[in-house]
Amino acid sequence: MVPSDAFIRDESRYAAVLRTALAQASQAIVTIGIKPTHPETGYGYLQTGAKVAGSADVCHVARFVEKPDLLTARAYLASGDYLLELGHVLLLCRRLLAEARQHLPELSALLDELCASPDPITLAEQRYPRVPAISIDYGIMEKAQGIRVVPGDFGWSDVGSWAALTEIRPCDVDGNVISGDAIVKASKGSVVMAEPGAPLVGVVGVEGIVVVATRDAVLVVPKHRAQEVRSVVDELSAQGRKELL
Repeated sequence: MVPSDAFIRDESRYAAVLRTALAQASQAIVTIGIKPTHPETGYGYLQTGAKVAGSADVCHVARFVEKPDLLTARAYLASGDYLLELGHVLLLCRRLLAEARQHLPELSALLDELCASPDPITLAEQRYPRVPAISIDYGIMEKAQGIRVVPGDFGWSDVGSWAALTEIRPCDVDGNVISGDAIVKASKGSVVMAEPGAPLVGVVGVEGIVVVATRDAVLVVPKHRAQEVRSVVDELSAQGRKELL
């Protein structure tokens, strides 16, 4: 299971990491992690344990940890023992079913019924919506034993916020990413996006700001708080303004 929406700068190096992970997956559940370059608070982490015997890079996973606050993220970065968890899961089908039987019995029971049913599609449509909704991270990865991690360094970004565009798009001499009908003056390290149909966007004298304009909405947020755009989405939902979501 590999996320499909990430940006990967060095595809050949990524492919090599995947080959290593696939080889390990015949023996264990395997994930992929990358070393954080700054105290990142938007992702979960894993703590590396001892090296796997016979491998130069692959480690046992000591534990998974949730998205940290800034102080905790700084401690993770300083320790050198933590990797950002990318959401990759590589394992044999029989291992997945065995873990589901142990940790997700309702899902496991349904899978067994589907395999035995003469009409599995209809049965899935009827029964699957009633199975507890839980991600593989919480349902299996945080409970399973003997998980391994392959460290990787291949220029990865899940482009999880507007601020991430500075990592993957060309910047001007002042570190700004600018797109669309926008004029940016005396500003540094900012992201200014004017989507088709938006009015002209003018930005003067700011630093580390994200400005996104579409034909029906404008977002302005400090780049270091770009992850908090979710609070605007939540408020729009509370107000019933679904046409903007």
